[in-house]
Amino acid sequence: MACAKPPNPDRITPPNSLGHPMVHPVLAAIRDTEDRIRLNPPGASVDDSIRRTERLLSSAISSGISRADQERLEGQLRNLKNLAQSRMRDNVGGSAPMRHVGEKVASVGWVMKAFSEESAKRNAPRVIRALENRDHWQSKEYRELLIRMIQGNARIPQEYREQLPHDVAKILRLCPNGAGIVKAMTLRGQRTPLASPGKLGSDANSAIGSAYELMGTSALIGKISTPVNGGPKLIIDAAVDTIFFGNKSNINRQVSSLGLIEMPTRKTIESDVLIQRNTLTSFREIGIDFKHGGEARPRYASADLRNQVDNVVWAIRHGQLDEFHFVTNTTFGTSFREVIDAANNDLGHKMIGCHEHVTSIPPGLL
Repeated sequence: MACAKPPNPDRITPPNSLGHPMVHPVLAAIRDTEDRIRLNPPGASVDDSIRRTERLLSSAISSGISRADQERLEGQLRNLKNLAQSRMRDNVGGSAPMRHVGEKVASVGWVMKAFSEESAKRNAPRVIRALENRDHWQSKEYRELLIRMIQGNARIPQEYREQLPHDVAKILRLCPNGAGIVKAMTLRGQRTPLASPGKLGSDANSAIGSAYELMGTSALIGKISTPVNGGPKLIIDAAVDTIFFGNKSNINRQVSSLGLIEMPTRKTIESDVLIQRNTLTSFREIGIDFKHGGEARPRYASADLRNQVDNVVWAIRHGQLDEFHFVTNTTFGTSFREVIDAANNDLGHKMIGCHEHVTSIPPGLL
């Protein structure tokens, strides 16, 4: 009786990896995460579920599942992340309702029109988590989008790129609608003004200046800055302050004591940040203009600065602003401070402050 040849181990077809013990937990996690995404608005529980699925898939790959199954599972995970991102759009008009299988996502055009301050409040928590935590499933995408929105076609210093996500997260806790960032993240930069290179800066100077507006704002949240010229101290107090970016205060025409209409030399005073402060006894509007200085060079006066300060004096004198502050990461030169001193003398009170070395970058990175 003939005996069969023993099998050649080099020609044995590997068993189907669907039987691999590490594949099934990943599939179960994917199904659970998809249900969680469809049934709930964007939130920490969805983010945690995606992160758990990522970890299970990573363990499965390490344990030796086939390349084909790895690619298939990675594709399913990408689809889950796209679904979770699209739920940010569903969250714009109100808390996101359940998404049925096959149901279309809200269009970009509708989101552009419907996005509101309340929409920003609902979607900001995910953006904050992603910017603060590198382990978040959207951290890399949101950080890269933030930097792209700010620097446009230019480049900002590496230490600024590292610090900005933390600063923006801090700002969004106080002002979810600040600078349109949450709206841009909701749409992944599609057709949003911030996503245009011309919005926050398309050359090096404007890009760095835009970055410093955010970093300087963050540095002032919860921390008092004492001006170098004896003007009013400055702080952004989360308990009583509301802040607005790029806000323009209209300068109204005034009638002099002689009955003549006095015209300002500008139609508006634009503050990089406008603080509206409510207290038990008062309501105050405080303007801030950030002046970035490169390579520790002082900021000096210019014709435009003199015109700006003249109109700040006008606005304060007529009750349209209560204070105004110039803030820099470096120092103000003698000519700059002389212009501010003259303006305060004209007002009769030191209502315009000069603040130096205001930055959120840790000293070791400067």
